[in-house]
Parts: sequence; C-alpha cells; structure tokens
Amino acid sequence: MPELPTAVPVFAGEPSAPKVPNGQIIDATPASSTVTNNNPDASQEDLGLRGEGSRRLFLSSLGLIQGIQDEIIGSLEAFPVRHFILDNSGSMSVCDGHMHITSGTREGFAQCSRWKELLQSVQWLGELAIGLAAPTEFKLINPSAGIDVASLGHGLVDQERAQLAKLIGSSPNGKTPLCQAIRQVVTSISRQAPELRRNGQRAMVEIATDGASTDGDLASALKPLEQLPVWVVVRLCTDEEDVVEYWNSIDEQLELELDVLDDLEGEAEEVKAVNPWLVYGEQLHRLREWGSPNKLLDLLDEAAFSPAQAAEFVELVLGRGAAGDLPPPSLDLDGFMQGVDQLQSAAATGPAGLVFDPLTKSRSRWFKTRLLRAAARSKDGGIRCGGGSDGGIGCAIM
Repeated sequence: MPELPTAVPVFAGEPSAPKVPNGQIIDATPASSTVTNNNPDASQEDLGLRGEGSRRLFLSSLGLIQGIQDEIIGSLEAFPVRHFILDNSGSMSVCDGHMHITSGTREGFAQCSRWKELLQSVQWLGELAIGLAAPTEFKLINPSAGIDVASLGHGLVDQERAQLAKLIGSSPNGKTPLCQAIRQVVTSISRQAPELRRNGQRAMVEIATDGASTDGDLASALKPLEQLPVWVVVRLCTDEEDVVEYWNSIDEQLELELDVLDDLEGEAEEVKAVNPWLVYGEQLHRLREWGSPNKLLDLLDEAAFSPAQAAEFVELVLGRGAAGDLPPPSLDLDGFMQGVDQLQSAAATGPAGLVFDPLTKSRSRWFKTRLLRAAARSKDGGIRCGGGSDGGIGCAIM
C-alpha cells in the first residue's frame, strides 16, 4: 500500500478500513478473493465463485466486527440489488459537512462540503459492492465529469473501480431533479419485481439529498414504490430544519418501509437519547446506509430498547457465534453482563474491537456496561414469575 498523506479519511471507523488519499482508489480486496458474475465479458479470474469464506476474508480486511459482517452477508440475500440516487446539485457544495479522518495519532471530524461527506460514504459502499460482487447502481441526478451512473458488483473489477473513481472525481452542479431519477429506478425495479417477489426478496433504494426536488412532486414520484418490493433509505445531507420537515411530510404521505438517516454524528446523538448504552460507531452507520433487513437497526434511534431487544442488539454487533450463547438478561443478568465484558475484552485485542465514538471523539468499547446493565435489567416489558397463593407458579407481564 502506498504511503498515506496526513488527514486521511477513515471509512469503516477502524484502522484497517480502506482509505482514499487525494481521491485515489486503494485496492482493499484480498488477492485470493473471487466474485460471482454471469456477465460474459468478465474474466475467468473474476468469474471464480465467491463463497462465504472469501466474503468473510474481504469483510475482515475492512476491519469490520463479526456481527456487522454477519449482517452484511445476510443483506446480500435479502436485497439482491441496490440503487443509490445521489443528489449532486449545486447546493451540495455548501461547506457544512463533516468527514471522519485521522491525522497522525489524532482522530476526529474535519469540516468539508456536503458532497465530500457523501463521497466518503459512496467510496466505502462502492468498494463493498465490488468486493462482494453485489449488484449496485450509483446514479447521479446531474451527469458530471462524463458519468451519470456507476454500475458495480458484476465481476468486472477493474472497469468498476474505474467507474467508481470517475464518480468520486465528479463535482456538484445544477438543480435537484430527483423525480426523474426516482422514476428511472421505479422502472428498473418494476421489471425485476416478479422475480423478487417469487424469491421473497426486495430491492434496496437509497436517496441521498440535501433538499427538495425541483422537477415535480416528490411524493407522487415515490408513490409507485408502495406497490413494489423495496426497502427505502433517505440519507439527509443537511440538518436544515425545513429540509427535515419536508422529508418528514413526505414520509407521512406514503406507506413505505422507510428509514431516514442523518449524518454519523447526528445519528449518534439520536441513538444516545434513547439507548445511551451503545456507542454508535461508523460501522453501524455504514451498515444502515448499505441496507439491512434487521428491524432493530430501524428502531435504534426511535425508542428505548427492552431488555430482550438490548440483548439481541449485543448479539447483532458482537456476532451470533460469539454472543449467541449468552444467558437471557431476564434470567441471569450477572451472567449476561459477565459474558458481554469477556467478549468485549477479547474483541478489544483485534482491529475491530474498539470503535470511534463520534460524540466523545475517542476510541471505546461498543457497549457501556453500567448503562447496558440498567437497560437489560428486567422491568418494563419484562416477565416476572413467583409463587402463587395456591402454591403454583404465577407469572405477570410487567
């Protein structure tokens, strides 16, 4: 790997994540990895079957913790195709974005344009699509630098990396014709819908934007998605109140499974308000941008988790193989907490064990044990059992 300059963007929140110096694409795919593809133009090397083992090897090279790897692999079956609609209108050049970077031994956020912040995400997600051979389309709403669509994850690794590099090198310009881009995605998914339904699968659609559409009624453009097998993520690239209210009103008009995401720091604040025992690391944020069918990720910033949900989320992060044998906290709280401590201590010795906390700007473990103990203690929503007046056992749902 070439020597990296100072102030290098960090993508997975871990030391071994791929980095992009001066817009250069760094090959994060292990030499032994292979991809699956039916494209007749793909090379024989690219056509080698990508099994779960080689996918694990690739994901481990990104510094991802076990549970996040599990969720990404599971998402490939749930969402076999992904569409990212990227707002590259002129307003995306406004410099109120933030990039997660390292500079020497220091780590934190640096101010940048909204577009640069979004590109940090697109870079990571694009490399993920290529490395996993996961069909993914990144569509610019305004053609720029000779590109309007980057079609990745089809086994043509060199060509796809060239497309991604071209997209990363583009600049924001023009208005916000979101409706046109959405209608094109609707047409594409409509053709795939019968097969998706037969297989019990969905298409994942993400709209990354900082404003309102300038080419029509956005709710009307989105409405056909109600009749299609889709999961929709809206990635807001601004926290301006009128934009947030605009998208909230659209959400209220539609019957869609839809998750609205803020930036990393904004989402971390929202998560802390309801589930303060969790450090909302960049890996979780990227997973939600990538798309996961796990409903807990959607609920994470909406309400305080029950003890059972908190235990399930520990398993989601640390991995079912590691945390699947922990006792339920409602039956053995001390045993559950002791197990979490041991797993976190073991994970801390690896590259994915400590996570960057976007609120404290420091590295820490994923779970704050004192606060997790309080959340996992069975009370509201728990089940308590005891001796009944007739000598039997009575249970009450609390």
